[in-house]
Amino acid sequence: GKKGFSFLAPVAAYDLSSSAISGAVISPLTTLVSHDMIANGTVLNTAKTNVSARLGVSDQAKLTKDFVSSNDATLKAQAQMLTMALGEVKAQAKTGDTTDRQALFAALAYLQKQVADLQAAFAAAKLDDPNAKTLDLVKLALQDEKAKLAVAELVEEAKKVTESQPVSASSVVALLEQGLYGAENALKDCSNNQCTPNYWKMLGSAGKFTQDNDYVLSDGAWVKDSTIGDQNWALSSAGWKNENA
Repeated sequence: GKKGFSFLAPVAAYDLSSSAISGAVISPLTTLVSHDMIANGTVLNTAKTNVSARLGVSDQAKLTKDFVSSNDATLKAQAQMLTMALGEVKAQAKTGDTTDRQALFAALAYLQKQVADLQAAFAAAKLDDPNAKTLDLVKLALQDEKAKLAVAELVEEAKKVTESQPVSASSVVALLEQGLYGAENALKDCSNNQCTPNYWKMLGSAGKFTQDNDYVLSDGAWVKDSTIGDQNWALSSAGWKNENA
């Protein structure tokens, strides 16, 4: 009977070992962290601090870890409640011309703002009926005066985050000058040494661009590991030419 939902996870939360990416966990907790990063433009550590404060989680590092395998009963119960609430609120926000993405972000905005009120109402409902199912308790909690939804406001806020703005030539130039990042073999198992997780950065301006390989993701920031494999390209009358070739 639960409503549909989607989860998110920040790529910066993935753990890079010497041979492969590990620690890739997707949960309602990582979803809130991702939403904070997207909606507020925060970096990973700031988002984890914000979300842990809202949820009352003492160890923010656990937000992007596998709390199921570690048998963390507190986080498992919290995650289950958040999952049910995410689906219920998203369903209520999906009205009129609201898209699935907008409804999802409206539900996430609700949880970011009112999760403490929801938790209190959920705990009170559970005291009244300890044997009730989590979904039924969530539905009761959402009817509490303090935990009630302001759907129109939430959808309006979500649209500001999800709606694309026209891209100007100057903004593209600014983006290229700031730098673009990408990854190869990031999610592959490279333990057999047949591949190497590789992050790269590309900078471009005035008809030239440089692609620097061998970046690593360290504590939510891109750090250059070496200059091996850098390529400098220039736009000529015959097309793009590698200046190093």
